[in-house]
Amino acid sequence: MGLIKRGYSRVKSFHLFLLLFAHVVIAQVSHIGRYHDYLNSYSTFTQHTLYNIPSPYLNNNQPTLSKPFQFAQSIDVSIEFDISSVATINSDRDWSWKIKIISDGATSLSLIFDQWWIPEHTEVYVYNDKEILGAFTSFPSNKKSKQFATTPIKGDSIILEYYSPIYVTQLPQIRISKVVYGFRPLPIADTVQEIWQDSTQHIMKRKRRPHSGKCNIDLSCDIAGSTWSKEARAVAVLLTDENQVYCSAVLLNNAKHDGRQLLLTAYHCMGSSNPATDIVMFNHQRRSCKVYDGKQETLSAYSDTLHGLKWLTGSAISDYALLEIEEAIPKDYNVFLAGWTTNQEPVPPLVGIHHPSGDYKKLSIYTGHLLPACWAECPDKDHWKVEHWTRGTTEPGSSGSPLFDASHRIVGQLHGGSASCWNKRGYDIYGSFEASWKNGLSDYLDPNNQTIKTSLGSISIDGIYLNKLIKS
Repeated sequence: MGLIKRGYSRVKSFHLFLLLFAHVVIAQVSHIGRYHDYLNSYSTFTQHTLYNIPSPYLNNNQPTLSKPFQFAQSIDVSIEFDISSVATINSDRDWSWKIKIISDGATSLSLIFDQWWIPEHTEVYVYNDKEILGAFTSFPSNKKSKQFATTPIKGDSIILEYYSPIYVTQLPQIRISKVVYGFRPLPIADTVQEIWQDSTQHIMKRKRRPHSGKCNIDLSCDIAGSTWSKEARAVAVLLTDENQVYCSAVLLNNAKHDGRQLLLTAYHCMGSSNPATDIVMFNHQRRSCKVYDGKQETLSAYSDTLHGLKWLTGSAISDYALLEIEEAIPKDYNVFLAGWTTNQEPVPPLVGIHHPSGDYKKLSIYTGHLLPACWAECPDKDHWKVEHWTRGTTEPGSSGSPLFDASHRIVGQLHGGSASCWNKRGYDIYGSFEASWKNGLSDYLDPNNQTIKTSLGSISIDGIYLNKLIKS
């Protein structure tokens, strides 16, 4: 699709308090930044270049559990840093380059860069009148791949602004290769309503409609969730396939206990994706769940986000993919590395933790025994079958999520099935961890053959918080 470009200058005021709040709600690894205040003052008056991007032809097919949940469609563009379009922003002669992208009708927009390198002491912000991302700085955004991506921002317009102090002589290498056009509601960006209490304090409340089916069990609002709070911190939303689709994923511990950031998901979630531009979002769950006067009041947790993955291994036989997160996970994310087992007779109850339709973290419980099953790879039966959930369900977007046994160890990741709120007797199929282990997973989880088999021939490792393994 083509794009329409023209010079444009416009004054648009928006409230800094809202931007600051949004900054921490959906937080890629970034900083407040030296030039943050200019977003609410001088910067809003500076000239920028406007790009009108026609909306794409939409693949609006209904999602299925055996396919990732598609909420957006990528549009090929080529928008490069242009030194002739920069403007001075202060008396020190610091300068900025600013562009605005509009694509009418989009529920959200995000950006993928096939060239990204910015000098030290410079900053990049991506924002609109609802949210702000940034400042992005040279570390950790600069990577060997020289690629980058941003999380979706709600709305059909987006501004990218690059700031440089006058003393920085190097120029950035920035080229946007794709604009990702959201056409379904964006669960990771809720509507925010603020109620001011007085001149110095205010209460923030949220209003949202559920994006997943009502029969899903919210992990933070159900008593069973407290038993699985550690494992929940290993589970993440995965934006993949040019950041057009949602899947679920989980961090794994390994036999070396070295804190390597290994992420397990479903093979079918990766599609034609370039993992270097994929995005992982941890802690996307309710922070609290309380009842006042018979009404449920909720607050969402901050969604802690990282950019850039490296493909390690995978197999369609058991539908698994193993990737490594390139950015160091900050300590304040407080993530957990889940345990796992190759046990061929998993002990119930079995629990799935997942993000249906990209929604807040949900819980599914199965009190029966798993049955060996197949998904196109018969007669090997390298999958487990949940005949029907005792409580909860799964949906598109749950693909790649872990299934835990009674010992809180992963026994598989979700491939597909017929379960839903509309089909509560429907089944689900999980790729067997034991089958994945035999098909390449052991090379990364136990590269030095340190694990010891039990009398039953299985191997098991418990989970641990990443912060306990990180050297201070």
